[in-house]
This record gives sequence, structure tokens and C-alpha cells, in this order.
Amino acid sequence: MKLRIKDNSIRLRLMKSEVTELADKGRFESHINFGTDGKMTYAITKWPNKEIDVKFESNKIEVRIPTTQIDDWANSEEVSIESSKTIDEASNLKILVEKDFACLTDRAGEDESDAYPNPNLTC
Repeated sequence: MKLRIKDNSIRLRLMKSEVTELADKGRFESHINFGTDGKMTYAITKWPNKEIDVKFESNKIEVRIPTTQIDDWANSEEVSIESSKTIDEASNLKILVEKDFACLTDRAGEDESDAYPNPNLTC
């Protein structure tokens, strides 16, 4: 799973097997290891509430998405799940979860065998 953070937005991109694991097991997580400075975990979890939420606690970012929304997304051609969380009167946190597409050009060292086919690829 890829994590991208920019200003007040978070974007997670998942490969096919990661989407499958999330749908089947209800959770998928990855880690960034900073060595002696510790590790940060980022995860997507199914949860029973009706609203998407994000929780940050103990070096863990957890995006919580309603179970039915994850199941529908995982079993469809739908590319993304998008939401926003109100932080305070002046700001929101934008949340984007996407299926990860293969790049249109080869990149050295990238294994994209588990990526979704890029819809912009014309053969």
C-alpha cells in the first residue's frame, strides 16, 4: 500500500491483493520503519459506522471505512473512495483511497505485477 500525505490530505493506493485482503480480513496495514526512531503504521480498516473516519494515535494512521462501502468498492470497477473529515471550523482532512494502476511507462525497480490494469493503456 502506498501512502501519500500532502498538507491536509491523505491518499492510500492499494494493489489487487491488498484490496482482496482488506475485503476478506477487514484490515490491511503497512509500516514505515525509521530504525531507532521507531515505526509508523498506516492502515485501512472496515468498521460498522456509516461515516468514513481517520484516527491518528501512537504512531498509527488508521482510515476507517464502512464495511459495506469497502465490500462494494472491492467487488466493482469503482476506482476510489473519497471523503472529508472536519477537523475544526477552519479545516478539513481530505481522504482518498484508490486502486493502484500500473504505470503507462516502465520504471526500473518497480514490480507492478499486482497492479490494476491502467485504463489509459491502449493496445
